[in-house]
Amino acid sequence: MNNYSEWETAVVQQLAESMEISYSDASGVAEAQAFYIQQSWAKGLDATDTARKVLTEIM
Repeated sequence: MNNYSEWETAVVQQLAESMEISYSDASGVAEAQAFYIQQSWAKGLDATDTARKVLTEIM
């Protein structure tokens, strides 16, 4: 994915599915973990790996 907003949407969707929560709740989780999201984008991680990283940080 070349577009940050598309990639971020995919990350939030992965979080929602993994945590079995709504998309809006997952969006809040992503917002609270913005540092890890931005760091993952800079490193070129895909949405799945980024969601795993966020989940690891919050658990």
